Amino acid sequence: MKYSPAPRRLCDPPIPVTVDLGRAFARTPRSARLGLALRVKAEALHLSDSVPGLLHAWVRTTAGDWIALCEMDLHTGNGNGAMRVRQWCPSASITPRDVQPR
Repeated sequence: MKYSPAPRRLCDPPIPVTVDLGRAFARTPRSARLGLALRVKAEALHLSDSVPGLLHAWVRTTAGDWIALCEMDLHTGNGNGAMRVRQWCPSASITPRDVQPR
C-alpha cells in the first residue's frame, strides 16, 4: 500500500539548514550552571545556540509530527572540542539556510 504523502522523504543532496539546539534537545529543568564543576562547563557539549547543519531526511511520527534527520557539529562549552552527530530533530527546531555561492 502506498501512502500519499509518503511518511518519509530523503533529501538528496542534503539541504543546508540552521538547527536551534535549544529546541532540538530536551534540557533538565535545573539551571545549567548551578553546581556544575568548571570542567563540565568547559568540556561538555554546549546545546543552547543555533548551528549550521544538513537536512538528510524527513519522517512523520504516529502523532502526525514531522522530524528531521540533521547532521551538525556540536561544540564544547570552551569551543576547543566538537562532535559531528546525526540527530532526529523536531521540525520547529530547523530553518532553511541560504548558502551564498563563492
